[in-house]
Amino acid sequence: MSAHIKKTIPLLIIGLTGLLMVADFTFVSTEIASGAGLIRDWVIIIAGFALCLGAVNLFMVHERVISKRTPKRWYYSVVLVIVMFSYVIIGLTLGTSSTAYAWLFNAVNIPMAQIIWSLMAFYCFSAAVRAFQARNWDAAFFLASALLVVVGNIPSTPLVSPELAAFGPWITYIPTKGAFRGLLIAAAIGGIILGMRTLLGREKSSLGGGA
Repeated sequence: MSAHIKKTIPLLIIGLTGLLMVADFTFVSTEIASGAGLIRDWVIIIAGFALCLGAVNLFMVHERVISKRTPKRWYYSVVLVIVMFSYVIIGLTLGTSSTAYAWLFNAVNIPMAQIIWSLMAFYCFSAAVRAFQARNWDAAFFLASALLVVVGNIPSTPLVSPELAAFGPWITYIPTKGAFRGLLIAAAIGGIILGMRTLLGREKSSLGGGA
């Protein structure tokens, strides 16, 4: 099979699938809805296989780390493999709604998520310190706006100055939301262009090549 055919067939499948999903949102038809529902079911099946493949690959990578006793890494790999198989065994035997599975989730995932978010607070503080260095007029304006927002969110600020307390939320809800809506519009336009390129077969990044 030539390289041209190897690229053409996947692009045709992507384009036809995308057209069918767009038609499902545009037209009312039993045949189109049935075909789109079948594609959604296959997406779930393929995602399940991809998840299993990812788990196997994860185990193979950490199994090599454990077998080689990689310094300062192998014991973390042991913990990861034990936790992963614990989830799989408990989920398959007792079910994901069981008390043991819920305890494992609450005892591992939630504390780890809290730790990660607490570590991110230090990175955010470090980034804020760098950003608040008023080296030019733009940075000075950004620093002043940030200070007004911070001061406006202090609970005791309305008792001292109601005008100052109202200025911080005004910055948050008026200029910031306006800029954020501009970013959303730009992202939506980019998504539409990407979708059109995909439907027309011009987007080849999903095949491992350049766009």
